[in-house]
Amino acid sequence: MSEASRHRQPGARVQPPSNAPDAAPNAPPITVSLSKLDQAMEDASVALVQRKYFAVERICTEALRTAIAAEDFERAARICMPLQEARRLKRQLAIDAAHVAIVKDPVAEGMTIRPGCYVVCPPRVGAEARTIRQLADAAEVP
Repeated sequence: MSEASRHRQPGARVQPPSNAPDAAPNAPPITVSLSKLDQAMEDASVALVQRKYFAVERICTEALRTAIAAEDFERAARICMPLQEARRLKRQLAIDAAHVAIVKDPVAEGMTIRPGCYVVCPPRVGAEARTIRQLADAAEVP
């Protein structure tokens, strides 16, 4: 950890690294409110206790993006723990549903997602699996 990032204050302005793939030559610094991150993680903690795993994942994913943009990697590492736990618990709920679907055909737009596990057969693995995951997350179905 650099000396500058160790002493960063809440609301600190961070210049993205010049070698970042999406960094513009004169990109404006990123303004980050670390107290907002702390509040978001407090909200995630409460949601985790309330078994709202989809909310925890959404909150943590956004907080992780913000922490990485601010180059606050210590905080990013702490954010990963509740994110990992929410994803683990979502998988456990899917397994407990005792439903396994084998997907051989393209996923239809209005596909109904049931709780359970989906096995996507080649050649449809990448895009179809992502679509199923996005539909399940949107409907909060494990």
